[in-house]
Amino acid sequence: ATGGNDAAPIAVLGASGRTGALCVASCLRRGLPVKALTRSGEWPPGGKIDLKSVDFDGEVAGNPLLTISACDVKDAASLASNLAGCRGVIYAASASKKGGNSKEIDFDGVVAAGDACLLAKVPRYIVLSSGSTTRPNSLGFKFTEMAVKGIMTNKRLG
Repeated sequence: ATGGNDAAPIAVLGASGRTGALCVASCLRRGLPVKALTRSGEWPPGGKIDLKSVDFDGEVAGNPLLTISACDVKDAASLASNLAGCRGVIYAASASKKGGNSKEIDFDGVVAAGDACLLAKVPRYIVLSSGSTTRPNSLGFKFTEMAVKGIMTNKRLG
């Protein structure tokens, strides 16, 4: 366990998505060591994610606080090696066309990452999900469940 070791990184699973990228950028802006974990092993993500919204200047090369690694939440060995020595884990991964369906990512992946945290004695595990997850009768839950079959149910189970 890392306990109060401030030098130990915070791992962000799903760092190439919008929420995960903002988590990584926010950690860096605060001077916290962070491990950006993505399927590809590349960060920052391209596209429409505006990291300036969390005052991140985009400086990645040579940043001693940032480690970038490939990690697959469907692979227990990948999780174990990437989460070992971390002081906390933020799970921001979600189902996508490229990465896996909602059962694989939003349920099985959440559980597998939690198991890896327990084995590695990571003291904090945070799962970020949809606010509607806890309100299955809400319009947000029902609409999202209909748009991406099973995603909200799997988020809720995870």
